[in-house]
Amino acid sequence: MLNLPSRIQQVNANLIQEGKINLKDLRSWRQMLFDQAHAFKGLSSIAWGGSDGRSVRIARYPEEYGYEFAVRDEITGSNLDEYFLDAHGRIEKTPRDSYPYDPRSQPWYEAAIMAEKPTWTEPYAREHGDAISVTLAMGYVQPFHDINGHIIGVMNAELTLNDITLFLEKLSVGRTGKAFLIDHQGRLIATSTGVPVTDAKNFPILATKSSDRQIAAAACHWV
Repeated sequence: MLNLPSRIQQVNANLIQEGKINLKDLRSWRQMLFDQAHAFKGLSSIAWGGSDGRSVRIARYPEEYGYEFAVRDEITGSNLDEYFLDAHGRIEKTPRDSYPYDPRSQPWYEAAIMAEKPTWTEPYAREHGDAISVTLAMGYVQPFHDINGHIIGVMNAELTLNDITLFLEKLSVGRTGKAFLIDHQGRLIATSTGVPVTDAKNFPILATKSSDRQIAAAACHWV
């Protein structure tokens, strides 16, 4: 599952470099993004944020049927319009929501600019509509530049921590084995046991502080 974001990044990097994605018409990405989201079912979202402020994304929400297609372009102005897509990719005629949005201020965009190369982001609160949900996510981001080396945008392939947890819960690790994922700072990202990975303020907790004593003990040897 964790290799899905890098795989989709490579696919889209090739499409951009070969000129097969129209960076001036983000609405034309809808079918391509839908096909990718349908094929790479483990991904939570795929998004593009342009250095000019334009943006497009497709997102999947496990608690909902279908997908969300969102776009900010010349038509929407400074707003991001969100449309519902059903499981067959059919889009509603009018947006379900519209709100001010700038991809350049998003943590995943800033992480790519800072790294100047493909990288995983720190966990961040995932946006859904005009409010920030309690769902945390991590993005595998990649910056793109023009022939003169100027940034033209960032692509984000995202996984929610909930989706990673569901994946780990399906793993078979012997009769009593447990699977868990920690980041380079020793924070607990996901587990196969269903124990909380965030504190009361929705921040990731240290693996050594996990309520699962076995996870906490094992993490002490690695961090």
